[in-house]
Amino acid sequence: MALDRTALQALAEQHLATENGGDVDAVMRTVSDDGAHYHVVPLGVSLRTRSEIEAFYRDFMGALPDLRLEVDDVMVDEERRRVAVEHRLTATHRGWLWGLAPTHRRLGMRVIVIYEFAPDGALTREVSYFDKTEMLESLGLVFSTRTTLGRLLLCVARNPLYAARCAWGTLRRSNGARTE
Repeated sequence: MALDRTALQALAEQHLATENGGDVDAVMRTVSDDGAHYHVVPLGVSLRTRSEIEAFYRDFMGALPDLRLEVDDVMVDEERRRVAVEHRLTATHRGWLWGLAPTHRRLGMRVIVIYEFAPDGALTREVSYFDKTEMLESLGLVFSTRTTLGRLLLCVARNPLYAARCAWGTLRRSNGARTE
């Protein structure tokens, strides 16, 4: 099977359509019989076997039953049989996901996924990138880091001395002092 630009993009779109359909069995039909390298970079999750990948999708789709992936941009590398897809993920967080109890809030985040396909069209690699803070913020689990309070609260629990330094710098800047 020759995989030109059009065929590769169609394979990626087919995989995304199965995810949008919420059908784990359909998703798994797009994955190589030998498994694939799945890596969710922000979470440090790496999967290889079909059973690991299937369990991941069952948990993911179970926690986000109304999952929607809306594609914004697609880039294709014919030579390496790779497709990069930028999309917007939206869903309602209704079940346990990555150690997070259901918030029943609307999740919205930008995601970039790189797919790689075997010569026969089976998915052999999927690497996902997203901003974990954006995810936690949309679930209401952290304050917006676009605010001073949000930036301060983000670092308080982890490093109180750094938080104090940030607070001091913010106060000095608000009073017109120059900080380095």
